Amino acid sequence: YLNDQSNLSSVHDDLSKRCIHVPRAKYGAVESPREMTQKDVPFYINADRLDTLRYRYRTTKRKLDRDGLAKGIIDLSRISVRDMGIGGLVHRPLPDICPKNSTYWSYGHVPLGIKHYLGSYDSFYFRD
Repeated sequence: YLNDQSNLSSVHDDLSKRCIHVPRAKYGAVESPREMTQKDVPFYINADRLDTLRYRYRTTKRKLDRDGLAKGIIDLSRISVRDMGIGGLVHRPLPDICPKNSTYWSYGHVPLGIKHYLGSYDSFYFRD
């Protein structure tokens, strides 16, 4: 019974699959103006330390089509050891399970997304 129930998803049809693709958006190194960075941010938060507030400009124009390949996420509870073949790339980690046609999903297709922030030159090239 529990196995049958674990294969159901009441959130979104595409989230009931063994592999879903999470769309992404890329943000570049153009820093937002100070008045935009601090807007609606409580005084006790230093917005200058948060790339999500400092860099609000997309690297590409948001089109109806794509913002690069989506990232593949596999629900390990829904696959067996036999399904684990030769691995692919981060976009299609298991090619037999992750359909190629969904790697270009855009924001709004599923209720989840990944944002890539390039940030400043110094933060991009920083290595600890």
